[in-house]
Amino acid sequence: ATLFLAAMLVTRIMRQLHRRVTDLAETTAELVDLNSRLNGLYAMVRAIGAERHLAPIPSNVVRELAAVTGVPAAAVKLLSEDGETLRYVAAHGLPQGLVESAVIRLDQSPLNRRIIEGETLVHGGVGGDERRRRQDELSALGIRSAVLAPLRVEDRVIGTLGVYAHAAGRFSARDSDFLRLAAELVALAIENAQANEEVETLLA
Repeated sequence: ATLFLAAMLVTRIMRQLHRRVTDLAETTAELVDLNSRLNGLYAMVRAIGAERHLAPIPSNVVRELAAVTGVPAAAVKLLSEDGETLRYVAAHGLPQGLVESAVIRLDQSPLNRRIIEGETLVHGGVGGDERRRRQDELSALGIRSAVLAPLRVEDRVIGTLGVYAHAAGRFSARDSDFLRLAAELVALAIENAQANEEVETLLA
């Protein structure tokens, strides 16, 4: 009886120990992933912060962001002056023809309108909703999920930042938080570059 009770106690202790080790390993992996992302974000901010002109910033952003998040595609879209349409200004992993031809009308795209209104959205499955034509084009490229965040400068939204993946349900709330932070930094860099170009134009 004593040996049986001892064995039960040891088994219970081992299960608890195993659970704690597993939890610690998961936490450690999350910390390593977060540290890697923050280092990548810091490198991206340094690179785009050194630019005085707008043109190279979106291209650098999408390339670096895709690498940091480990996704095949990323894109920056900017809002038109009249606030009615979005156009791609840079994309990584998407066909150039699609990027150049895409004009997204906000009155026909409830999802993009929500982002322009300030939401950050995790979109688990591309295809089949109000943006069907655009999503069918992305689906044809193997894109199945996305995270989209507003490019916000104070109380204004100037566009959107998005990352895209082949697997449905690829993104989590943590990805959403990270992209929202990245979008805020990118928006500031874009605003700063636009202000520099306006000053240079006035001084020319």
